[in-house]
Amino acid sequence: METQPSSSRKHILFFFAVALLSSTVDILTKALAFAHIPFRESMEVIPGVLLFQTTVNTGIVFGMFKTLSVLFLIISIAAVPVIIGIFHNIRVHRWMMTIPLGSILGGAFGNMYDRIVHDGVRDFIYVKAIEWPIFNVADSVICVGVVLLSFTLLFAKEEKSGGVPEETKTIGENRQSEEPRPPQPTDGTGETGGDAPRS
Repeated sequence: METQPSSSRKHILFFFAVALLSSTVDILTKALAFAHIPFRESMEVIPGVLLFQTTVNTGIVFGMFKTLSVLFLIISIAAVPVIIGIFHNIRVHRWMMTIPLGSILGGAFGNMYDRIVHDGVRDFIYVKAIEWPIFNVADSVICVGVVLLSFTLLFAKEEKSGGVPEETKTIGENRQSEEPRPPQPTDGTGETGGDAPRS
């Protein structure tokens, strides 16, 4: 849903609130996991399905490209102002863009914090049922944000290519109804033609 410029302040506050909440939950859950579970050991949460297993990832999301840690540190630092810049340049704010971008910013900040302070991203969530690579809350909110943002942009393109909007059609119809009609011919007595003759 598009908003008027007067409500942009709400979107700005909500954008940073979502980012702050995402990054705070990410950093706190990492701290709790690493405080209670020894490094590279695990704690079973749901038997056979979900484990908490602490590890440090020097690559990107889900443990990929571990040998490029310096490059990803630079990218993660640069990502924060880039995401803020993208949000700032949106002319008409929509909630389905504000929330995903806030989530992505929060996740990017959480992982950037880890790379600076811990020389790698702390991961601890392991879905054993599907053998999914160990990840964290930041990875989750980034992925959810990217999916939501992709759907939003996809539907926005479909709206642009879907023809004339209903509002435009209504305006056009109203203009046609307001156009003056040509005067009716008279019969010489001042009355308009087309009436039945009087006896």
